[in-house]
Amino acid sequence: MLEGWARQQAAQLLREGTIRPRLRLVRRMVEFSGLYPWQWTPEEGEAFIGHLRGQRGGLKGIELSTARGYEVTITLFVSYLLDRRYGWDGVCTERFGQGPREVFHEGNSVAHTVEFEGNPSRRPLAYDELQALFDAADSRPGRIRGLGRKGALCALRDAAVLDLHCLRYSYISHLVEFGYPLRFVQEQVGHSHGSTTAIYTVVSNEYRNTLLEASMKKRLDTCWDVAP
Repeated sequence: MLEGWARQQAAQLLREGTIRPRLRLVRRMVEFSGLYPWQWTPEEGEAFIGHLRGQRGGLKGIELSTARGYEVTITLFVSYLLDRRYGWDGVCTERFGQGPREVFHEGNSVAHTVEFEGNPSRRPLAYDELQALFDAADSRPGRIRGLGRKGALCALRDAAVLDLHCLRYSYISHLVEFGYPLRFVQEQVGHSHGSTTAIYTVVSNEYRNTLLEASMKKRLDTCWDVAP
């Protein structure tokens, strides 16, 4: 099964770096559930994600976005098994008396309700938020110096208590929104692959709406300006 699924993905020109983690995830679910894929039910999928989301041996559970990615991967694998063109459903039913079934569905999948689902400290800041951050960072050491107290340098260092990845997310997202070429953005942050840069790109709803409007205008041409 896994070999066939790997070949299917390779035929889609997916990289080994994408395929191998997907296969590894399927093996992890087999190990966790103690069942073969054609024996999986929604209960196994829910228990697997719940286990990974919880605290395990003192380790932090996976993020919400990671959980969704895992659900998508398992769903893709099961869809491959259910595809009649590959015949796995019939083979499993004939040999084992049961075939694969859907594991994740609308009722037990992670809903996409917010723009950024990663660590909140890494959320890219809007332009106004960045300006407020830098204003606060600039003013705090000045207030300390004005009071004649020690610690101005420490205040300058600690003015912004946030994950530096937040600024990295913000920088990449803003470059994209300002219209810089994607290749330029990728090279600016030193990524070998554009897919890595895409992970850091979290554009605003306003930017998305602007792109959508531009696309619709191009598609509809003169019809766009016709009053209803």
